[in-house]
Amino acid sequence: MTHAIAAELTAGGLWAAGFGTGAAPLWQAHGADLNDLPALIDAQGASAAPVLVAGAGGARVTVPCAPLAAPAPWEAPTLPGTTSDIRLVAQPMLSQSSPPALSGGLEFRVAGFLDLNPKFDGVLCLPGAEATLWALISADEVVSLSGFRSGALARAAGGAGLSIDNAPRFAEAAADTLDRPERLAARLAEAGAARALGQLDDAAMQDRIAGALVGAEMAASRAYWLGQNVAVVGDAGPARAYALVLEAQGLPVLRADLDTCRVRGARCAVSQGL
Repeated sequence: MTHAIAAELTAGGLWAAGFGTGAAPLWQAHGADLNDLPALIDAQGASAAPVLVAGAGGARVTVPCAPLAAPAPWEAPTLPGTTSDIRLVAQPMLSQSSPPALSGGLEFRVAGFLDLNPKFDGVLCLPGAEATLWALISADEVVSLSGFRSGALARAAGGAGLSIDNAPRFAEAAADTLDRPERLAARLAEAGAARALGQLDDAAMQDRIAGALVGAEMAASRAYWLGQNVAVVGDAGPARAYALVLEAQGLPVLRADLDTCRVRGARCAVSQGL
């Protein structure tokens, strides 16, 4: 029986999981956005269970703080298509005023990673479909945040996000803008022009665009990762992109599975009580 539900809403879509008395979720499901949540819950016969939602609701806590703040009341919007009332509770986002940054619904992933790696001090890199979050971790708290829109920029420039077709080709483009980030806009224009002229195929253009953006982001975030323990938590494609560039700088990189961290963090969150 589902006792509690955790849901995560990010630019990449909606994820939900139902938990009973054990550590592992009873079920997991995916949707496009919050409007899909009632159907996902009804399909599991779990509409009586409270739902803790990360990435929505407006509640925020300021860093430095633990990744999981106490759940906050939420005057949630009316959701279509449910056969009964659903009680939604907000998982507060982590926020920072200067420079402005938000954790953007990634709280479960951060909390899960730290629960799995309780003595980790260093930097977490959490790449997503649209944005990447860097989080400085010390003494089990998130000390500061830095956000980038590299995934969204890659799509706007004609690429397919931050996936990689050819690792050496990607690494060459990343090294170029890591060394000279002011070249970024020119490199994006050149990749598109070279594709239009038949000098590059789609895969090569994708590697050039993704590499240029990740390299420039790494240059901008150098103060975060230089000399730090670094872990990358994310889907295989984007996570691989960041890990390749970090490892090329001589850093040992801990790669953590997104689903494992998210499930672990969600379990920790619902265990706090709804």
